[in-house]
Order: sequence, then structure tokens, then C-alpha cells
Amino acid sequence: MAKKRSKINFLLKVISTLSIVSTLLSYLSPYIHPESLWLLPFFGLSYPILFFINILLTIIWIFKKSKWS
Repeated sequence: MAKKRSKINFLLKVISTLSIVSTLLSYLSPYIHPESLWLLPFFGLSYPILFFINILLTIIWIFKKSKWS
């Protein structure tokens, strides 16, 4: 059971890290021209989804009483 919990915690940490990096890239997208980085505008367009994911992950980490929250 503890092994399963550690796998879930690891997966949540990876998802949280990817979500935070993606949100930071979406904040950066208005300042970088699409010709220099063609993928960055897609992060800007997906901001509402990323914001919702970050809110959900924050709620999960608060209920788990983790320092990651």
C-alpha cells in the first residue's frame, strides 16, 4: 500500500511540475514573437485549461497536507 502511495505522490509531483512550467510558458507567450518559437503561442491559448489544472492540483495538495501546496 505504501508503494502505491509513493507512486501516486510521484505522479502528482510530475504533473504539478509540468503544469507549473506550462503555466509559466503561457505567461511568457505574449512577449515572444511566434516566428522565434512557434510552439509558445499554443501555451498562451491553453492558459484557461492550465489555470484550472493548477487550481485542482493546489486543492489536492492542500487536502494531502503537503509542502507542495
